[in-house]
Amino acid sequence: MLCLGLIAPALPGCGTFRETFPPRSGVEQLLISSAMDRAVEQLPTGWAEGRAVFVDYANLDAYDSPYLKQRIREVVLADGGSLAPGPEQAQVVLEVASGGVSVDKGSWLLGLPQIPLPIPFADETLVLPEAPLFKLSSYAGKAKLLFTALDPATRARFRELPTCYGRSHHRYWWLLFVGPFTTSDLPKEVR
Repeated sequence: MLCLGLIAPALPGCGTFRETFPPRSGVEQLLISSAMDRAVEQLPTGWAEGRAVFVDYANLDAYDSPYLKQRIREVVLADGGSLAPGPEQAQVVLEVASGGVSVDKGSWLLGLPQIPLPIPFADETLVLPEAPLFKLSSYAGKAKLLFTALDPATRARFRELPTCYGRSHHRYWWLLFVGPFTTSDLPKEVR
């Protein structure tokens, strides 16, 4: 029995895991929100200080836009600005648009992929599991956000703000039939 206990961890096995039961996984949502956080953090400081800012989201079309809207409000307040209820009461109008907010998936396998074998005289197929020497499944969250700061009276540019980019990643990998191992830059508290 002791020998079996020592040998069992070295034996290869196979299995699957399900990341989600709702339509979108927690990892997907965290990849997107982390990429948004990193994009918004690229806004320069000092532009909102002491000013009433109206944030215009009319051109914003993105997954998880309520989170992004709240994150932008937080950045305005942290920069010393206040939130104006409308453009008429604002000293600065901040227009926000997204150039892309999504998750890309990629995978790479060194070894044998799954092999379907039809069973003769039966309407079924036997699928041999993959045998990875090395396998990588990679998920990358990406966000591109455009911010335009305008003077509400003249509609002229108040200050030039950069196009902001954010990335996040979460990877699963297997080596010599062992794994999955995980590498990620998502916050450790939520992984």
